[in-house]
Amino acid sequence: MSIVQECTAHPEHQWLQVILDYPRCPTFLRHVDSSMVPLYSHALPDDVKRVVSIWYSQGAPRYIGFDSNGDLCVAEVTPQDVVEMMIAPPPSVPNILF
Repeated sequence: MSIVQECTAHPEHQWLQVILDYPRCPTFLRHVDSSMVPLYSHALPDDVKRVVSIWYSQGAPRYIGFDSNGDLCVAEVTPQDVVEMMIAPPPSVPNILF
């Protein structure tokens, strides 16, 4: 039997834990739990209304949000009017690769 933990990244996606541990992480991202596996795409679906922009020391930013089904989505581009916050993780955190 496995236990789902809220505000905990899936074991295979530990890059996300750094974002969840960020002191000013938005409340809506705190609903991520250890069973959620991010869905990767080039652009976020139109039904994603709240997004966090992740800016790495190297490479392009990534965008994280939930779609209307509650799925955690990660993408390379998104409309800027839905971005609520930008986070710059320390250089030791690897960029999310597609």
